[in-house]
Amino acid sequence: MFAEFFSRIQEPESVVADSDGLTVSTPRGRLLVLTPEAASRCFGGVEVSCSTESPSFFGFSVRVPVLDGVAGILDANGVRFTSTDEAIRVHPEEAFGVAIEFAARPGGK
Repeated sequence: MFAEFFSRIQEPESVVADSDGLTVSTPRGRLLVLTPEAASRCFGGVEVSCSTESPSFFGFSVRVPVLDGVAGILDANGVRFTSTDEAIRVHPEEAFGVAIEFAARPGGK
């Protein structure tokens, strides 16, 4: 259903479906439409609960030039997060119910 929708607004070959959901490649990035299980794995074990059969907005990822700067701002404002070498993730409880991932741009850290 969603693969067909995205194939109409993007080039059909830019939409790839697998058991985790969909990946839609765009000129400026990727849109992931994930199953609850895949979203939980992607966002470090965050519980994803679905109260309806309809898809819902769970979170988003933003590429940043330097992760250390993001970590400093979050720390200074008392926002809890988890981090790896590739990304910083803010739990939905800290971000008005939405998971936020800050991902390092290639070559950044």
